[in-house]
Amino acid sequence: MMTYSRSMWGINDLCVEPEVAIGDYGLGKGDEPSREEVMECQTWIRENVSPRKNLNRKKSSYALKHIVEKTTKQGYISNGAFILAAFLEGYMICPTYNDSPNAYFNMRFKKPARR
Repeated sequence: MMTYSRSMWGINDLCVEPEVAIGDYGLGKGDEPSREEVMECQTWIRENVSPRKNLNRKKSSYALKHIVEKTTKQGYISNGAFILAAFLEGYMICPTYNDSPNAYFNMRFKKPARR
């Protein structure tokens, strides 16, 4: 079993700027997320969120990965895949609480188009 610590988030502070190295935390199945999972998350992020100045604590990486699973054809998405995709897209990463594998981001969620 993997042990999570704040040092895995790159620095001792709770929040990590995008340019800080990312660790392999929150990977769900115990291995690295697949390239397909990460790319599916990146596409979803580009289409559904935009950066904001401060942290958004309304939805964690765990909640967001479930949204991606429900709205894409990918199927299973690991928590780590979503976190890595957000990192690659330039978002700030902040654990939901000390030693948590889940994260909050500086994301503004776009409103869905009316039908």
